[in-house]
Amino acid sequence: MLYKILFSWVCLFVALGGLIAQEDTNKEDERNKPLGDTTQVHYYYIDRPTVQYRIDTTLRNFEKINASWRDQSDYWDLGNLGSPHFSPIYKTSIKAGFRVGMDQYKMNRLRREDIRYFNIESNRPFTDLYYSQVGQQNSYIRAEFAHQLIPDLVYFSLHYNLINYEGFFAHQKVRNQNFGLTVRANTKNRRYQGYFTFLTNALKNEINGGVEVDTNVYGRAKDFLVNVPVRTTSAQAQNRHTDLSYVHFLYNASVDSATGKTLATNAFEHRITYQLNRYKYYDKGPSESFYGTYYTNPRGIRHYIKQEIFENELSFRQAIGGNLSNAPVTLKAYLQHSWHFLNQQPEKTQIHNLFAGLIAEGRPEQAFRYKVKGQIGWAKQTWDYYVNGQVGYDFGKFGYVEGKALFQRYQPSLVERRILISWDEVWDNNDFKQVQELSFGGSYSLKRWGFRIEALNHTLNNLIYFDSVGVYQSQNQTINMLQLKLQQDIKVWRFHLDNEVVWQPVLSGANFFRFPELMLKHNLYFESMVFKKVVRLKVGASVRYNTNYKGYGYTPVIGQFYLQNERMLTFYPMIDVYLAAKIWQFKVFVTAENIMQVITGENAFPTVHNPYPNFLVRFGVGWRLFD
Repeated sequence: MLYKILFSWVCLFVALGGLIAQEDTNKEDERNKPLGDTTQVHYYYIDRPTVQYRIDTTLRNFEKINASWRDQSDYWDLGNLGSPHFSPIYKTSIKAGFRVGMDQYKMNRLRREDIRYFNIESNRPFTDLYYSQVGQQNSYIRAEFAHQLIPDLVYFSLHYNLINYEGFFAHQKVRNQNFGLTVRANTKNRRYQGYFTFLTNALKNEINGGVEVDTNVYGRAKDFLVNVPVRTTSAQAQNRHTDLSYVHFLYNASVDSATGKTLATNAFEHRITYQLNRYKYYDKGPSESFYGTYYTNPRGIRHYIKQEIFENELSFRQAIGGNLSNAPVTLKAYLQHSWHFLNQQPEKTQIHNLFAGLIAEGRPEQAFRYKVKGQIGWAKQTWDYYVNGQVGYDFGKFGYVEGKALFQRYQPSLVERRILISWDEVWDNNDFKQVQELSFGGSYSLKRWGFRIEALNHTLNNLIYFDSVGVYQSQNQTINMLQLKLQQDIKVWRFHLDNEVVWQPVLSGANFFRFPELMLKHNLYFESMVFKKVVRLKVGASVRYNTNYKGYGYTPVIGQFYLQNERMLTFYPMIDVYLAAKIWQFKVFVTAENIMQVITGENAFPTVHNPYPNFLVRFGVGWRLFD
């Protein structure tokens, strides 16, 4: 039955997508045109300074709370913005070398690779502001400021994020604060460029362990949710991350200050970094029934890890058949050494990682596109390595075809190897084998029809997984998942219907690898210029739904999502209704979230014991300022 449903979706998408082909496909999509912005703003990331992107001036995804994240994929959290989160769609990620493994707040950290470096027309100061609020006690702020202190010589920028959420249940407060300072200095011809970056992240979460009753917590009375009993009221999680780095480039020819383009055919790059990561969880009034395996001391629970990293990376990039801005082939070779000073309270140790890698890539705007990366290294007496690549060809009006693959072997993280709680050992798994992962597939997209289809296959051996009492490795068990993604954006006059379907059946190893098998997302909206073409208005509703599945629980003391067999998580369609508008460089939105909760009287649980809040209204604004 499920196969028939998916087949009907494909047929419907392709048929409706044909409506778009009737329009003039040579015209730029209205949603991508600049609106009233007379100053051009481009930006780049430090991993490739010669590739620039134009800043988004549209209303696309502006009504979404995660629209300011670099990765706009969906993540599920514990029902409160800024809380631990995971992706319900399986994603591949490169893992190599020594890792702590405490990644439950990774989307709430400001990282060096997330910093945008702006090039503004006429070197004007630039400010990008974002603010959203739910009620009076839940707010989110994001701000970026960039300015040329000395035109074409010295540039600096400030980056600030603040999630300050009291939450809707007792003992759920989140205060995540990120600050970044960057300074770029270069010679007049920009052959030499130096980037200094200082980042700090302070992530503070009160942990309530979820509600005691995990079936339904519906109620309309004021402060009803605050009075729902929770599983603990004395636990705290505090993660702090500091990053100091200096990256400098030496090109063999000048670089244009406005566009980033260069006649240089090669460049040396060197990066030196110091990182300080501290992970702390404590509970002064622990309950044995709540902590179970991790209840090692009735006077208090404490899990503390301190990690200091000194890292050096030296690389050389060479263009073949042109310069670094237009060559069909660019090669980059690098050597990286990292020195870890680890304090897993009460034990201290030092770990060295040494890696060598090679990257080959072409220009993103050429018809034949590719990027292939390979790395091998020695880490904790183990060889870790990976090969990752994407290869595609643009057939113009006939669409774009791409294939990609990832093969990697990596060692278990620190929390998977060994856990010490309140100075007592909970487990020691130093005999765990390396995890091996193979992912491959391809995609086809037809931009003028708004259509994209992608098929992937993921195979893992020796997968490491958590259950409610510990961590284990699925030795002699192969886990295999098929993943099919369909996207179709339909436009008829001023009405749009954006659709996405993800089907991800676990073909083998379902006991160790759980995701909802079917996920649907639809966004129906009207968008047009109104009020004598001064205001762009967008009004619509989005629907998200996924099939029921035995999802995850969350163990806060070690920050891990674990497999559970207690309960099947059931879901209803999540419906949000919104209005967004743009006037010159100012944007505003109002969203009514989770309307179906009022109708059904039920709660959606992304994990066991942690429901999403009831129906709420979110307000947000965005403003870009010059001078």
